[in-house]
Amino acid sequence: MTADGRVKLYHVTSETALAGIRETGRLSSPSYWSSLEDMADYYVEVVSDEGETPVTLTVELSDLDESLIEPDMPSIQEPIMTVVRGYRGWSRSSGEEEVWRAWERTAGTWKDSLALVGTMRYRGEVPLDVLAIEEDATSDLPLGR
Repeated sequence: MTADGRVKLYHVTSETALAGIRETGRLSSPSYWSSLEDMADYYVEVVSDEGETPVTLTVELSDLDESLIEPDMPSIQEPIMTVVRGYRGWSRSSGEEEVWRAWERTAGTWKDSLALVGTMRYRGEVPLDVLAIEEDATSDLPLGR
Protein backbone atom coordinates (compact mmCIF):
# COMPACT_ATOMS: atom_id res chain seq x y z
CA MET A 1 0.00 0.00 0.00
CA THR A 2 1.25 3.48 -0.80
CA ALA A 3 1.53 6.26 1.77
CA ASP A 4 -1.81 7.69 0.60
CA GLY A 5 -3.67 4.40 0.99
CA ARG A 6 -3.61 3.18 -2.60
CA VAL A 7 -2.79 -0.48 -3.24
CA LYS A 8 0.31 -0.97 -5.39
CA LEU A 9 0.56 -4.29 -7.21
CA TYR A 10 3.69 -5.96 -8.63
CA HIS A 11 4.17 -8.18 -11.67
CA VAL A 12 7.61 -9.54 -12.55
CA THR A 13 8.51 -10.30 -16.14
CA SER A 14 11.67 -10.50 -18.23
CA GLU A 15 13.22 -7.85 -20.45
CA THR A 16 12.51 -10.21 -23.35
CA ALA A 17 8.80 -10.28 -22.51
CA LEU A 18 8.87 -6.54 -21.93
CA ALA A 19 9.76 -6.05 -25.59
CA GLY A 20 6.48 -7.76 -26.51
CA ILE A 21 4.58 -5.57 -24.09
CA ARG A 22 6.13 -2.54 -25.75
CA GLU A 23 5.14 -3.80 -29.22
CA THR A 24 1.52 -4.50 -28.32
CA GLY A 25 1.07 -1.56 -25.98
CA ARG A 26 -0.34 -3.76 -23.21
CA LEU A 27 0.31 -6.62 -20.85
CA SER A 28 -1.76 -9.50 -22.14
CA SER A 29 -4.26 -11.55 -20.20
CA PRO A 30 -4.14 -13.31 -17.86
CA SER A 31 -1.53 -11.81 -15.57
CA TYR A 32 -0.69 -12.43 -11.95
CA TRP A 33 -0.15 -9.61 -9.46
CA SER A 34 1.01 -9.36 -5.87
CA SER A 35 0.63 -6.68 -3.25
CA LEU A 36 3.79 -7.95 -1.55
CA GLU A 37 7.27 -6.65 -2.35
CA ASP A 38 8.68 -9.90 -0.95
CA MET A 39 6.66 -11.88 -3.52
CA ALA A 40 7.99 -9.64 -6.30
CA ASP A 41 11.51 -10.22 -4.98
CA TYR A 42 10.90 -13.98 -5.08
CA TYR A 43 9.91 -13.82 -8.75
CA VAL A 44 12.83 -11.51 -9.57
CA GLU A 45 15.04 -14.35 -8.38
CA VAL A 46 13.06 -16.91 -10.41
CA VAL A 47 13.42 -14.88 -13.63
CA SER A 48 17.13 -14.38 -12.91
CA ASP A 49 17.59 -18.11 -12.31
CA GLU A 50 16.06 -18.71 -15.74
CA GLY A 51 18.88 -16.63 -17.25
CA GLU A 52 16.74 -13.58 -18.02
CA THR A 53 16.93 -10.00 -16.80
CA PRO A 54 13.93 -9.39 -14.52
CA VAL A 55 11.75 -6.30 -14.73
CA THR A 56 9.17 -5.46 -12.09
CA LEU A 57 6.03 -3.75 -13.36
CA THR A 58 3.63 -1.99 -11.04
CA VAL A 59 0.03 -0.87 -11.30
CA GLU A 60 -2.40 0.61 -8.84
CA LEU A 61 -5.29 -1.67 -7.98
CA SER A 62 -7.71 1.18 -8.69
CA ASP A 63 -6.54 1.19 -12.34
CA LEU A 64 -7.82 -2.34 -12.88
CA ASP A 65 -11.38 -3.41 -13.65
CA GLU A 66 -12.45 -5.25 -10.48
CA SER A 67 -14.90 -7.39 -12.47
CA LEU A 68 -11.86 -8.97 -14.18
CA ILE A 69 -9.97 -9.82 -10.98
CA GLU A 70 -9.99 -13.40 -9.71
CA PRO A 71 -8.36 -15.38 -6.92
CA ASP A 72 -4.89 -16.68 -7.78
CA MET A 73 -5.76 -20.37 -7.46
CA PRO A 74 -2.26 -21.68 -8.35
CA SER A 75 -0.89 -19.65 -5.43
CA ILE A 76 -3.62 -20.97 -3.14
CA GLN A 77 -2.95 -24.57 -4.23
CA GLU A 78 0.86 -24.27 -4.11
CA PRO A 79 1.67 -21.15 -2.07
CA ILE A 80 5.17 -19.68 -1.93
CA MET A 81 5.46 -20.51 1.76
CA THR A 82 8.72 -18.63 2.35
CA VAL A 83 6.86 -15.42 1.51
CA VAL A 84 3.44 -16.34 2.91
CA ARG A 85 4.87 -17.33 6.30
CA GLY A 86 6.51 -13.93 6.72
CA TYR A 87 3.49 -12.03 5.44
CA ARG A 88 1.05 -13.89 7.68
CA GLY A 89 3.38 -14.05 10.67
CA TRP A 90 3.21 -17.85 10.66
CA SER A 91 5.89 -20.12 12.10
CA ARG A 92 8.45 -21.91 9.93
CA SER A 93 6.55 -25.16 10.51
CA SER A 94 3.41 -23.79 8.81
CA GLY A 95 2.72 -25.52 5.53
CA GLU A 96 0.41 -25.46 2.54
CA GLU A 97 -2.30 -27.18 4.58
CA GLU A 98 -2.59 -24.08 6.75
CA VAL A 99 -3.20 -21.96 3.63
CA TRP A 100 -5.80 -24.42 2.36
CA ARG A 101 -7.65 -24.45 5.70
CA ALA A 102 -7.59 -20.66 5.84
CA TRP A 103 -8.87 -20.49 2.23
CA GLU A 104 -11.79 -22.81 3.07
CA ARG A 105 -12.88 -20.31 5.73
CA THR A 106 -13.11 -17.45 3.20
CA ALA A 107 -15.73 -16.51 0.62
CA GLY A 108 -13.23 -17.41 -2.11
CA THR A 109 -12.96 -13.93 -3.62
CA TRP A 110 -9.97 -12.20 -5.17
CA LYS A 111 -9.84 -10.01 -2.07
CA ASP A 112 -9.51 -13.14 0.05
CA SER A 113 -6.71 -14.36 -2.22
CA LEU A 114 -4.90 -11.04 -1.89
CA ALA A 115 -5.35 -11.09 1.89
CA LEU A 116 -4.30 -14.72 2.33
CA VAL A 117 -1.36 -15.20 -0.05
CA GLY A 118 -0.81 -11.67 -1.34
CA THR A 119 -1.64 -12.47 -4.97
CA MET A 120 -4.47 -12.28 -7.51
CA ARG A 121 -5.13 -13.04 -11.18
CA TYR A 122 -6.24 -10.41 -13.68
CA ARG A 123 -8.03 -11.64 -16.79
CA GLY A 124 -7.97 -8.35 -18.64
CA GLU A 125 -5.29 -6.66 -20.65
CA VAL A 126 -3.35 -3.95 -18.82
CA PRO A 127 -2.52 -0.92 -21.01
CA LEU A 128 0.88 0.72 -20.83
CA ASP A 129 -0.54 4.01 -19.63
CA VAL A 130 -1.34 2.52 -16.19
CA LEU A 131 1.89 0.51 -15.83
CA ALA A 132 5.15 1.66 -14.30
CA ILE A 133 8.55 0.04 -14.02
CA GLU A 134 9.95 -0.29 -10.54
CA GLU A 135 12.85 2.16 -10.19
CA ASP A 136 15.65 -0.45 -10.12
CA ALA A 137 14.81 -1.70 -13.62
CA THR A 138 17.25 -1.16 -16.46
CA SER A 139 14.76 -0.86 -19.32
CA ASP A 140 13.71 2.47 -20.80
CA LEU A 141 10.13 1.46 -21.61
CA PRO A 142 8.07 4.64 -21.86
CA LEU A 143 5.24 3.67 -19.58
CA GLY A 144 2.47 5.98 -18.47
CA ARG A 145 3.67 6.31 -14.86
